[in-house]
Amino acid sequence: MRIFNTIILILLILLFSGEAMAGGYNVSGVGLRALSMGGAFRAVADDWSALYYNPAGLSSLYQHEIAFGIDLYSYRPEFTPQMTLNDYSFGYYDGEKRVSDDKIPYTPFAAAAFVLPIFENVTAGFGVFQPFDHDVEWNVFRLSTAYNEYVDDSFTLPVPEALVPFPEITHAFNIDVIDFHPTVAAELIEDRMSLGLGLSIRKGSYNRSEIILQPNTLPETFSSRPYENLVTMTEYDASGWGLGFNAGLLFRASEKLKLGASYQSKTTIDLSGDAHATLFSPGNRHMENIADTADPAKQLFKGEVYTASHEADAEWVVPSEFGFGLSYQVSERWMIAADFAYIMWSEYEGIEFDVTNTTGLTDFEFINGYLNPVDFTEEWDDAFRISVGVEGHPHERYKLR
Repeated sequence: MRIFNTIILILLILLFSGEAMAGGYNVSGVGLRALSMGGAFRAVADDWSALYYNPAGLSSLYQHEIAFGIDLYSYRPEFTPQMTLNDYSFGYYDGEKRVSDDKIPYTPFAAAAFVLPIFENVTAGFGVFQPFDHDVEWNVFRLSTAYNEYVDDSFTLPVPEALVPFPEITHAFNIDVIDFHPTVAAELIEDRMSLGLGLSIRKGSYNRSEIILQPNTLPETFSSRPYENLVTMTEYDASGWGLGFNAGLLFRASEKLKLGASYQSKTTIDLSGDAHATLFSPGNRHMENIADTADPAKQLFKGEVYTASHEADAEWVVPSEFGFGLSYQVSERWMIAADFAYIMWSEYEGIEFDVTNTTGLTDFEFINGYLNPVDFTEEWDDAFRISVGVEGHPHERYKLR
């Protein structure tokens, strides 16, 4: 009866094992074994991937380990714009389900862990892995003939030969964070408790472009619907470095039960790169003709595209995370594990530009006012992740996770 209950328990865990996530662009984890257990590895942490999950687990290694691999995945997030005010649309594909372009991102990892015989009960390791990765592109906005009569609106975007150049991709977000991670761990109580500390030397790349509607500040004659908002785009391509750390504790409560806890600090990556600001001006011959020669509207309503380039710095905050887990050796052949993690996404409030150099401005002050990069302001909620996994050895030649 006891064996039967154990089998039923394992089958249930297999059925529901995996990971429940909420928001963000962090990856599921690193390491083939840990990933196959749904990322429930904080209290297991008995191979090189302890560098990522719980550095204290490195102390349980009794031989050198070298590992490398790559994780491939594909996602197609959906988005239905609802950007209307009083039933008036601003150019978004309102009510239409949009799907991001197909992509197959990959996250490589490599690591080495070495037992140091010089210091008793001390283990050191070094790993390189990618804790954050995201790459999506969307087409969710179009210029209409109501805004610019010089636009060829007889085709659905992308327009093969548009009279006014307009990007096929209107929103794109591609980020990567690579973590170079030296770690040291030591046993505090032999075979009972260990402590680990790692250094996160992070290289980040940030590439983003987005359509942003900015209020038209001209008098009402030239700023009434559909010209109350001017269509602009901000693009930013930058990279930089940041420094953080992680720490972990691993406690063996009994021969079968292990408890683990870990913390990853937030990292502020100092970005430096190029920002491009573009104004897609409205096109209206009538408005252009009634405007006075010296009036900014004379230039605004020509339906032209203006772009200025900027050298810009910014700070990118990668959020902190803390969590705890447990693992239980059900029998000699079966182990179950569970993790809970809390990610402080509210620490990330977007990107604020510090422009250091600008080229490409026009001779028109009003136009230039729309050729500055617009900060990417965001408001995120914290998220949690629950992971459950199982590992079994139903046969001496096979392992099941």
